[in-house]
Amino acid sequence: MGMDVCRACTVFYRRSKGKSYVCRSKRHKCGIRDECRKCRYDRLERMLKNKESAIDEKESPEEYVNNNVNRHEEQIRDNCHLDTAQPSCSTARGASISSFNRGTPLISKLERKYRTMCETRLTSELSSRSDPPHPLRVNYDNYPIYPATYDSVNRANRTFLAALLQFGSAMFPEFSRFKECDKWTIVTNFFTHFRTFESAYRANKIYPHDMEIGLQGYTLYFAEDVVGRFFDDCPNIGDNEEAKRVIRARFKSNLGPHRESVKRFNHRHEEFLASLALMFWSTEGLDVSEEVVNASEQYKEMIMRELHNYYREELRMEDYAIRLGEVLLFLQTYEQRAGDMDKHLEVLRLLNVFSEET
Repeated sequence: MGMDVCRACTVFYRRSKGKSYVCRSKRHKCGIRDECRKCRYDRLERMLKNKESAIDEKESPEEYVNNNVNRHEEQIRDNCHLDTAQPSCSTARGASISSFNRGTPLISKLERKYRTMCETRLTSELSSRSDPPHPLRVNYDNYPIYPATYDSVNRANRTFLAALLQFGSAMFPEFSRFKECDKWTIVTNFFTHFRTFESAYRANKIYPHDMEIGLQGYTLYFAEDVVGRFFDDCPNIGDNEEAKRVIRARFKSNLGPHRESVKRFNHRHEEFLASLALMFWSTEGLDVSEEVVNASEQYKEMIMRELHNYYREELRMEDYAIRLGEVLLFLQTYEQRAGDMDKHLEVLRLLNVFSEET
């Protein structure tokens, strides 16, 4: 609903709709620490009302694009110009991209820059193979996907990180001016969160009827029968058999349920792109400069506004608050997933199959 509140208040507000509370103090002025449900609910209602009033007074969705709101958003709009005569394309096999919408210039720009990033990963991964396909087969809409191995995944991840740095500079003007340490912190944090999300999203498009296949790179698939040969090109001398057991156990317990959860949610591509941007600017708890924090808050506010416009103006949804809340709650699950992945990689490092440079 566009309000900056904690998850507890989000759940409380959702569960309180239609209920009637009585003020504990009878004064209707209880503080935050007084645990009064009536005043807590009324406070959230006032916040929502003020939020809606501020948006209505400031600009309509159409004015958001047409008016010179401020120099920063004007720059974004200038950078987001798209030739509407261009044909549609796909982000993954079967994944459609919406046409340019004047109410969502940032999402439209994300659409193009994400495709560029994917093309970079596709070309780099296939060209770096010891058995590269013919250049005619290095095609964005029809390309080979190979079984993952230690070395191919390592190279794919390095390519992904390099592409993310290019994506950040091309997508967000401020990013290119950040210090290198800030850029690296943002990109590695984003990589940890986004890689799992994107892999499931793309796998559901490419392998819709086989939930036991995952993606370990843009052109690399992973399945249970791949585990046995995964370390054949690994230069590290470690406990490969135990590492295979660890990977196989994680594969069985994690991949299917994760893909199923993404499938059930069924993100529209605009929601996927908005989630990408929100993940990119998720800087809470990171050791970054004040400049990064300010840019993060600004971009998150902009993408939230565009999500409002998308639901309200393009989909014509009158009551989209639940769907928007679900998108945001879904993103929170990747905090835990990122932590689980870090633990998994640390186990593989202890087994001496993954080095610090992996």
